[in-house]
Amino acid sequence: MYKKRSGDKTDGCATFFKESRFTLVESKLVSFNKPEVKLMDRDNVAVVVLLKPRTTGSSSRHANNMVCVSNTHLLFNRKRGDIKLAQLSCLFSELEEIARISPPGKEGSSYYPIICCGDFNSTPFSPIYSFVVRGFLDYTGMHRDNFSGQSHFRNSYPPKYALTSNLIPWELGITTSCTKRNESSETDGNSCSNAEGQDNLQVSGSRIRPVSSCCDGSFHGAVPFETSEGNPSNYRIAENRVGNNECSHTSSSTQCNPGQSKELQSPQSSSSLPRIDTAQSQSLDFMEHEEGIQTGKHSVTDTTEKDAYNACTILRHKFDFFSVYRHYFKGGQQEVTTFHDQSSTTVDYIFVSPGQQQYCRRCRSHHGPLQLTGNLGLLSESGIWNLDGQGLPNKYLSSDHLSLVASFLLHV
Repeated sequence: MYKKRSGDKTDGCATFFKESRFTLVESKLVSFNKPEVKLMDRDNVAVVVLLKPRTTGSSSRHANNMVCVSNTHLLFNRKRGDIKLAQLSCLFSELEEIARISPPGKEGSSYYPIICCGDFNSTPFSPIYSFVVRGFLDYTGMHRDNFSGQSHFRNSYPPKYALTSNLIPWELGITTSCTKRNESSETDGNSCSNAEGQDNLQVSGSRIRPVSSCCDGSFHGAVPFETSEGNPSNYRIAENRVGNNECSHTSSSTQCNPGQSKELQSPQSSSSLPRIDTAQSQSLDFMEHEEGIQTGKHSVTDTTEKDAYNACTILRHKFDFFSVYRHYFKGGQQEVTTFHDQSSTTVDYIFVSPGQQQYCRRCRSHHGPLQLTGNLGLLSESGIWNLDGQGLPNKYLSSDHLSLVASFLLHV
């Protein structure tokens, strides 16, 4: 599947799969260029596919298991983190639609495993990176220049540049939970709630979630396959086998309202929120009106819904992403995925959401059907210079980006 960048650009994004191993169930070629929508006038694109393993006979214990794979290249401009965040929320709304599982008779939504690859033009532990792996970003008072971590960080800006309203244009049709507005439900609408017990994480950092896997790293009926991001290269493979990790899963959620302080609350305290005054209650009701039109719980005008949306500076998504790579070597050197203007950094990623938890009879524990089993080692900046002293590209590597490769097991 290939999507060329809009305008007169000749490059784009492509996703390849073996037809002998997978059947294409659904696909979406996404263009972020929407000239009628503010911030969405750039030529970046994405590809999203939903694949089903080809299995035969009794070898398939979970015949409905699928995997969603996406590939994107967000805007490069170092200072336009607002555009990158808008593009990312657009991509996540497509993932939510294609990867969503809606079991009959069950409330809420769960999702097939997701592999989200691409050049996100954001550095590790920047606000955009943290949004991906935490599922939550409160950008109140922040500045768009600092979103991606690529430009020089400034602690002080004129007050008029501090963000106090929703970055994502209403006209884009996406809720603050990165779902399409006409697909909203009672549990995933536009309500502006300060979510997540985040293990005391800082805005500028993130915990890398542990990989869920069976104790011996193998399964009956599992389908091994590989996913790569970037251009092929000849540097040494240094696989990081993680198939022996114990099964584990982390989840947390808390609720607060925009009338309160933006401090993160623990899951324990969320069940007994402190009493709020009348003004705060009205503010909370005002935010809840945002989802009323979709759910039928409130009867309000479109203007009221739009005003509540525009006042919200919190963005969320529902995927349980972790990064395949750790971004630092044991000695403290940073992993590098690209080399620009005589400096190196990481902007390319493979993010994985393992999918709905299932019981594994082999390790007697619950975990998602998608498991990371290994990845291709990256290089440090000094390692790149040691190739031939020219940085990237060079006679060994023809691109200014390194290849990211990971192998997985998918329960079928």
